[in-house]
Amino acid sequence: MSNLKTSPSIWFLIIAILALLWNLVGVMAFISELLLDPSQLEVLSETNRNFYETRSFWGSIAYALAVFAGTLGAIALLIRKRITEFFFILSLIGILGQQFYIFFLSDAVLDLGLVDLLLPIAVIIIGFLLMWYAKYSISNGWLK
Repeated sequence: MSNLKTSPSIWFLIIAILALLWNLVGVMAFISELLLDPSQLEVLSETNRNFYETRSFWGSIAYALAVFAGTLGAIALLIRKRITEFFFILSLIGILGQQFYIFFLSDAVLDLGLVDLLLPIAVIIIGFLLMWYAKYSISNGWLK
């Protein structure tokens, strides 16, 4: 009977794989933004170009923390390690730091439309959900 408690359902695996894919997309976006050259910036709208040109160093560090810690958290979730929670907390700290910049320290909220702000809001929600799911998985004995 105790073995049932430590055996998660198929949903655990689905969520872990989706978490890994989500965070890998974030890593790819981060790397592609790092590799933007001036000619690529020229084709962006003035609003987007201004956002990339004026982003602070700490905003970039928060972004890196969010995606790389999130990826490590998803990998840890897949292999059912308790450190998942730590990585998802670090990722959430990075997410909140990055989104703080977007919502409060840049003109992005004024310059971008509501549709463009849906992704940052979704990122925050998913970050909280992944942290909650790590805690839930620990409480169910799925992570060792």
